[in-house]
Amino acid sequence: MYQEEGLIRYFTLIELLNLLGKSDFTTIASQGYSKFANYDFNNRLVKIYEYSIQNYNKKISLDDIASIAGMNPTAFCRYFKQKMRKTYAEFINELRINNACNMLRNTNETIAYVCFETGFNNLSNFNRQFKEIIGKSPSAYRKFLSSQNL
Repeated sequence: MYQEEGLIRYFTLIELLNLLGKSDFTTIASQGYSKFANYDFNNRLVKIYEYSIQNYNKKISLDDIASIAGMNPTAFCRYFKQKMRKTYAEFINELRINNACNMLRNTNETIAYVCFETGFNNLSNFNRQFKEIIGKSPSAYRKFLSSQNL
């Protein structure tokens, strides 16, 4: 995480928290002492997040994700925007771009391959979204990484 910048650092943190949340653990204090023992996590957001992580590279329709949340599409859009301060489309694009950055960093695959593997179905849209979120085109990002030896 230390070497990451901007949204990539944020998504790396989210991935780390997701891994920690799924790991087995034992508390060292009794449940009565634990400050968070009775905290009710928002199960709906967890389901949305997990479904998105597992299916970011596929087409996710608004009807599909709304049904995962147990809502109709209009209510889902309103709910998600209220909770996350962004639309679901913005969220899923950021998730896809984060994974594209990981692929560009860790593989020598073509940009077109990365585009389609991360769930974008249009290269020009991928380039536009990548530049909007990261601030560089995918090829400039890859050149930046190679110049930094990352």
